[in-house]
Amino acid sequence: MVVMFLDNQFLKLFFPSLVLSLSLSSCLFFLNFYTISHRQRNHQGMEMRSLRWSLSWWCSLSML
Repeated sequence: MVVMFLDNQFLKLFFPSLVLSLSLSSCLFFLNFYTISHRQRNHQGMEMRSLRWSLSWWCSLSML
């Protein structure tokens, strides 16, 4: 019974943060993808930097 209670508390704490991080990362990813796809081709370095930034942001969010 104690283990079930602890699991429930853990899920209540963990699940909202997981959903929030997933939604934030997906929004950021799609926003980055949109800006990259609508940018000109001569900004290759900037595209790679923003893509790398979004990937690092996603990784840091999924670590939470």
